Amino acid sequence: MAAECKKEILKSSKYRTHLIELYTSEGCSSCPPAEKWIASLRNNPNLGKNFFPLAFHVEYWDYIGWKDRFAKKQFSDRQRKYASLWNSKSIYTPGFVKNGKEWRSFPIRKIPSPSTEVVGALKATPTGKRSYKISFEGEAKNLNLNYSLLANGITSKVTRGENRGRNLKQFFAVLSHNKRTFKNGMTVEIPISQITSKEQMVAFWLDSPKTMEPLQVVGGCF
Repeated sequence: MAAECKKEILKSSKYRTHLIELYTSEGCSSCPPAEKWIASLRNNPNLGKNFFPLAFHVEYWDYIGWKDRFAKKQFSDRQRKYASLWNSKSIYTPGFVKNGKEWRSFPIRKIPSPSTEVVGALKATPTGKRSYKISFEGEAKNLNLNYSLLANGITSKVTRGENRGRNLKQFFAVLSHNKRTFKNGMTVEIPISQITSKEQMVAFWLDSPKTMEPLQVVGGCF
């Protein structure tokens, strides 16, 4: 992934790929270190093999003075649903989730070790300019397919709020998140976003409708 980012067929191994989620906000003064760590994963040789990260920007800090252009209430609601599943009364930023579970280990020194759990390979094959055919070589009963468009390398010059005066560069920033009931061989269309970047990525993952725990994830250049 460190080389030129090119669109291609995306396929995971049969071993579980870790899904790392960061809940963050450009209006949160404690978030830049977490965002910097996520950005550092861009050139990791195991990106898309052993793990794949997503940065969901939440809007509940917008009232402080800086409106995060990446933030959506939908992403805040996703974090709240996680908190409900964990019987937690609060949500916070920066907040990490690993494989559907709260991950309270920041500042993080290393990414998770490669999984030895065999779950099956997830494959996303481009079928058009914005469409992919999704297939899974494993047990796929009662699962949802999630798919997201991500932006890399976009800089925000923050002029208000807690991060006033800082230039924040975002990587793996989720621009859209959609979910459908999974059917092997289904085709999905990646929505067009008003935010564009020179390097965009896509991520696809299967999860449980009840627990939101991901079974397998695959991601790469779009």
